[in-house]
Amino acid sequence: MPLAPERVPALMNTGHNRYTPEGNERLREELERFEGTAVVMVSSLQYKCRAAPYEAAMLIDAVPPRRGVRERSQVLLFASEGAPLPVAGR
Repeated sequence: MPLAPERVPALMNTGHNRYTPEGNERLREELERFEGTAVVMVSSLQYKCRAAPYEAAMLIDAVPPRRGVRERSQVLLFASEGAPLPVAGR
């Protein structure tokens, strides 16, 4: 399934696509200013790597402490799976 961020219009200006070089660069720039709530969201199970959303959330969550804004930041993960990384088993 091709990536289609335009299918969620509200994300076009505020979302980041980690599957393109431009998207990653824009995300990196945003994280240098980030304070508040970051949401990692997966809308369906048809994505390239099952671990990617969890990896993204952990990488994003590592930035606020480095910048000294941990207490003013949080990262939320919403995935369409019934459990975290179910392919890994219990």
